Amino acid sequence: MSEDFVRCPNCGNLNIIGTSQCVFCDTELPDTGDTERKEIETFPCPGCKSELPTTVASCPICGWVNEDVKDVVEKPTKPVTTDISEVGSMPELPTIPDAEVVEEKKEEVIDEEKPSWTFGRITVLSLIIVGLSLAHYGLNILLSFVSIDVINSNVQLYPNISEPLSNYIQFNPLSILLNIVLLILVGYFIGKIARIYFESERSIIYFIILIVFVDILINCGASALLIYVLYVTGSLGDLLLIYLVGALFIFVVFSVMTLFVPLIAGSFRLYRGIDQIFYPRKYKISI
Repeated sequence: MSEDFVRCPNCGNLNIIGTSQCVFCDTELPDTGDTERKEIETFPCPGCKSELPTTVASCPICGWVNEDVKDVVEKPTKPVTTDISEVGSMPELPTIPDAEVVEEKKEEVIDEEKPSWTFGRITVLSLIIVGLSLAHYGLNILLSFVSIDVINSNVQLYPNISEPLSNYIQFNPLSILLNIVLLILVGYFIGKIARIYFESERSIIYFIILIVFVDILINCGASALLIYVLYVTGSLGDLLLIYLVGALFIFVVFSVMTLFVPLIAGSFRLYRGIDQIFYPRKYKISI
C-alpha cells in the first residue's frame, strides 16, 4: 500500500498522494507523475484526527494501528509511545553469590552429611562386631564336626593321652576348602556391613581391622571360657572337648596362620564379584 503515500524529500515522512505540501515541514512534494488522481477513501485517524486511507495499516503521524488490516506495510515513522507498565518486563536475572558464600554452603552440607557418632550408633556397631565374631566361632564349631572324624569313641584327652591321637581321630582335608570358602563369605558380609555404615575406603579398612582383632579375642576367649565352664559343671566330655578344641585349631590354622587373607579378599578383592552373584539386578545394564 505504499502507492497510497508519497515520502517528503526533506523530512522523510509519508504523506497521502495528492497532497501538495508536506503536513510536517510544509515542503513542496514532488509530482508522482500520475495523470489521473486516484480517488482514495479516507477516514479520520482516531489518534490525531488526520485523514487516512481506509487501506492503511497504521497512522504515520501518531502511530495508531488499524486492527482491521492484518498486513502491516510500513512501520510508523514516528515512534509509538506506549506505557512501560503495559509491556512485559524482563525477568530478573539470578544473582550469582560470591565464591566464599558458596564454599560456606558446601561446608555446611558436608557437615550435615557426616554421621553423628551417638551412643546408640556406637552400641549398634559394637554389637555387630561381637555378633559377627561369635557367629564366626559358631561356624568354626560346626566346621569341626565336619572336619574331625572320631575313629574310637573311647579316647581320653585328660588327664593324659596314653596313645597317639591319630589312633582315635582323623582330620578331613576337604575342610581346608570349606574353611577358605567360609572365610571369604565372612569377609564379604563384614565388607557389606562396613559399606553400609562407612563411605570412605579408609574407614572401611579400619572397621575390618577392628573386627579381625575382636575376632581373634572372641574365638580364643570364647573357646577357653566354654571349655572351663563345661569342665567345672562336669558336662565336658572327651568328644565335646575334641570338637571345641578342633574349632579353635581350625581358627588358628586357617585364619591366624593365613593372616586372614581369605577374609580380606572376600571383603575387598572378591566383594564385587560375590555381590554380583547375590544381587545381579543391581549390576544389570539397562539398554
